[in-house]
Amino acid sequence: GHPVERPAGARTPWPMDRQVRLAAGTLVAAGFVAGRFWRPAHWLSGAIGAGLVFSGVTNTCGMAAALARLPHNRPTGDVASFEETLARLAA
Repeated sequence: GHPVERPAGARTPWPMDRQVRLAAGTLVAAGFVAGRFWRPAHWLSGAIGAGLVFSGVTNTCGMAAALARLPHNRPTGDVASFEETLARLAA
């Protein structure tokens, strides 16, 4: 119920599941299109599909772990610490 405090002009990254769906879908489509011209490229789509099945079975996601390391998914220096956030909420 508390307001969200963001610096002026701050952009929030997409949720991780949306980033994974975009990346996986792009790779599958690229593998499909490339497979029309270079036959072995269709394995890219198969590898991504196998990765998605593995992710669903194990409830882990290697692509999400890799995407989380990108600069736009890392918090900047102006983010309040957990303790500071709790103090603000208690006030």
